[in-house]
Amino acid sequence: MSSTQTILSASRLHKTYHLGRVEVPVLQDATIDVREGEWVAILGASGSGKSTLLHLLGDLDQPDAGDGQIVFDGRKLGEMSRSQRNAYRNRSVGFVFQFYHLLPELNVVENTLLPGLVGIGRLRYYQVIKSLRERATELLKDFGLGHRLKHRPRELSGGERQRVAIARALINQPRVLLADEPTGNLDEHTGAEILELIAAQHRSGLSIVMVTHDRSLAERADRVVELHDGRVVD
Repeated sequence: MSSTQTILSASRLHKTYHLGRVEVPVLQDATIDVREGEWVAILGASGSGKSTLLHLLGDLDQPDAGDGQIVFDGRKLGEMSRSQRNAYRNRSVGFVFQFYHLLPELNVVENTLLPGLVGIGRLRYYQVIKSLRERATELLKDFGLGHRLKHRPRELSGGERQRVAIARALINQPRVLLADEPTGNLDEHTGAEILELIAAQHRSGLSIVMVTHDRSLAERADRVVELHDGRVVD
């Protein structure tokens, strides 16, 4: 059950891409609020700006200059320092992508714990690596991957790779999970299993923003917002 407190919000966002001399407007005055513990699905046709909006919420990209703003837990991202924004991307939000983005040279455990090692020095590394590896292992076992800990991504099925990606997104215990078409690269059965993993995280109290073009998946969420012509419609 979600609370009434807003944890992440965006107001009046605009985003235009430039292809040579051609301007391609993607988002126009997009506004969205996410309450703590809420699961919000962003629904829209391909090319409607869903992924762009998610990337802006996660600070992977920046909106056009103007009066638009993104606020996390009462703080404006635009007023944060670079180190604070780095910490926001690494600690406060977790990302799950359609195509996994696992590092091929690392095994399952190493891929999962990697975000926990970002930005720490050598001394801190030796202080945290044991507990971090234990947390990664427990997450992976909870996701049914206890027998795959030393495998590399090429040795996994698509569903297994996405389970690793979700574990990686959760390793730093973020307050918001941002999921971009998390089942879009999977068959129906495997996609349903991945969606149930996400639903379990929601039941534990995690706020989730999920992009999808599939209305049946979106209906699992607490609330669905749709993107039409770059604008958010509840």
